[in-house]
Amino acid sequence: MKQKCILWDFDNTLAFRDGKWTRTLADILKKNGYSNFSENDISPFFKKELPWNRHEEAHDQYFEGRTWWEVANAVISRAVSAAGITDPDENCKLTLQFRDEYLKLEAWHLFDDTIVNLKRSVESGFANILISNHTPELSMLAGKLGIENFFNLILSSALTGYDKPHREMFRQIYRIGAYEKYYMVGDNYNADVLGGLRMGFTSILVRNENLMKYEYSSKDLHGIWEFIG
Repeated sequence: MKQKCILWDFDNTLAFRDGKWTRTLADILKKNGYSNFSENDISPFFKKELPWNRHEEAHDQYFEGRTWWEVANAVISRAVSAAGITDPDENCKLTLQFRDEYLKLEAWHLFDDTIVNLKRSVESGFANILISNHTPELSMLAGKLGIENFFNLILSSALTGYDKPHREMFRQIYRIGAYEKYYMVGDNYNADVLGGLRMGFTSILVRNENLMKYEYSSKDLHGIWEFIG
């Protein structure tokens, strides 16, 4: 078995989506003829109410038998209402357009340094795990972006029932066995860096402003190898 393993975050670490959740809904509203709203009207819902904003809880503690997208759609529906669309049928129609709009491939992009560093990791003999707070379609999206085959395991919080930095999300990595050393690479200080550190992993912050003056930080993926032995 390979002796070392790199855990990779997805959003804003390996790939990014134009406008994230707020822009996705704004685009849907505009396509349907609505313009009398501001993105500031809808953004608070996506910053505070999606499952990863309740990462202290397991999904089964509050999903009440609903699927991941049913929970997310309830949040999206409230954002649609905040944009001024209160008719129930119209609200429902717009809400149900979100999933396909968010996941459309042309809105997703790999960073320029993603593939070269995933290749380097594989060629250097590391096991690689993709671990992300994401939708149930993460594996499909990784496949369409051409990076699925770099990973020994792909873990989406929507399918594991836990969101980073919850310990149980990280414990899912042991499905493929235990390695001697783990590195966590991600852009989010709380979810990725602190989440990894709590598990005893070496965490590396990438792409984000290092407000906490964290020791292991790099502006891009090229710089992670300084911290990976």
